[in-house]
Amino acid sequence: MTQEGYPLSQRQSFQALASDWHDYLDVGNDPVEEPRQTVVVRAPRRDPTRRHFIGGTIFIIFSALVFFYWAGFPLNNTVYEHGYPSLASELPGPFKSSRYHYEWWLVWILSLNALLPLLLAFSLTDNRVEEYARLHGFLAALLLVANGIVGILLLISWCIRCNTVYSAASTWCNDYRYCCAQFGNGIQETIDRCPNTTPCSPDVMTNELSVNGEYVHHMVFSLVFFLMALAHLGVKDSLSKFGVFTNRDIE
Repeated sequence: MTQEGYPLSQRQSFQALASDWHDYLDVGNDPVEEPRQTVVVRAPRRDPTRRHFIGGTIFIIFSALVFFYWAGFPLNNTVYEHGYPSLASELPGPFKSSRYHYEWWLVWILSLNALLPLLLAFSLTDNRVEEYARLHGFLAALLLVANGIVGILLLISWCIRCNTVYSAASTWCNDYRYCCAQFGNGIQETIDRCPNTTPCSPDVMTNELSVNGEYVHHMVFSLVFFLMALAHLGVKDSLSKFGVFTNRDIE
């Protein structure tokens, strides 16, 4: 028995019942559920490192070497007739030129690929100026389309314009033995361009003519430059993801 006259077990039962009744009535003291918070786990920041700059530099050198090979050999060896035929019956003869035809402009467009390694070099050298990288990406996308169009047009010319009786001064994809095969055909354009006084020795038949090597190289390199422009876009995007073209310094 306790001092209050109740057994201890009965007293504890009364206290528990009173506590439950108090909690039921005192709803204002109910615990308030805290709002749930969403935890966002962010990926670690990718900072530019020397490895990215070295990789970009190696790609610039490779891209420049590809262009220098094309400019040093196929482009340098391309023969554009631009002058007076030396075998004309009445010197100096009619002035003939295969420059500034649409095929000449196609090759001129291919020469614009020299800007891609140059702009990428500017972008890495002064990576705090993001405009260089933006211009490089824009030009790479533009040349990607241009190189594809140039390759298609050169291929069409190969099929319908090269080594024909009317292609004397209008195209430079002709075989270098073109005048030998077209001697005496009576076409005025051929007579003006190829005023041969005698047949070639040995003689060449028209079915033996083929497109000259430089023209073939230009068609092949239109595909090569197409792939290089695509690679420039990939390199630019990869370096941008690592923050190379930002205001951060090299770590």
